[in-house]
Amino acid sequence: MVAPARSVIGRLTTALPPGTSGRWDRREVEVCLSFGTLSSRSEEDVFNGANLLAVESQNGSFEVLQFQSADLQPNGHWQLAKLLRGQGGSEIEAQVGAPIGARVVLLTPAVTQAVFPADLRGLALDWLAGPEKDIPGTANFSSKNLTVQGRGLTPLAPVHLRAKKAGDDIHLSWIRRTRIHGDNWEGEVPLNERDERYAVSIFDGERELRRVETTNPEYFYKAGEIAQDFGAGGPSADFAFSIAQTSDLVGDGFAAKREVILN
Repeated sequence: MVAPARSVIGRLTTALPPGTSGRWDRREVEVCLSFGTLSSRSEEDVFNGANLLAVESQNGSFEVLQFQSADLQPNGHWQLAKLLRGQGGSEIEAQVGAPIGARVVLLTPAVTQAVFPADLRGLALDWLAGPEKDIPGTANFSSKNLTVQGRGLTPLAPVHLRAKKAGDDIHLSWIRRTRIHGDNWEGEVPLNERDERYAVSIFDGERELRRVETTNPEYFYKAGEIAQDFGAGGPSADFAFSIAQTSDLVGDGFAAKREVILN
């Protein structure tokens, strides 16, 4: 007989510092669980999706991370180490970190994604949560009003942003990502959108100077545009650009931003 899957919920007992995705974060974080246990897994298992944990970040959303090592401490808390941060498109949440007391949820098969028609995006809905065998609306249930955002449809932030001089122009390039069938190492990942489109923004520090759209994973920032934005002296030391893939269903996806130093 197979026991039913249950979600494991707890809280951070140490703060989770800001981090970046795409590499091992070797700092440690401690959690206290309401029930249940955790276990260490091999690197191969983690790369295959094991030990997924959702952590409520400083901005109120949830970072999805993975941990390889889980050690039970004398006080009953679990010390997690060797982390993979910002998984599933949660890079922004990883960058802000999470405070002591933040909620954590182990993402077991008991935790599934709610599925809604795309036209419900932006609508506020009342959610009820309570014991599986109780009748909704009783005292054991709690309610919360949440707005459907369509985050699972939002394109992931592009990676490998590059900028190099091309004569008097600046050639900007990047590599897109995908949410579906993106683990194939043979060739480019699937588009998973009707059309390939990107929003390109040019910044001087935090001030956006220009926003354009392109249908290719590159953009030539022309000399005339550079002079119009920055003047005859060219880009300042605070020159940066951001890229977001555009979806027909949900608009601009998560943006990646890079500061540029041109030689």
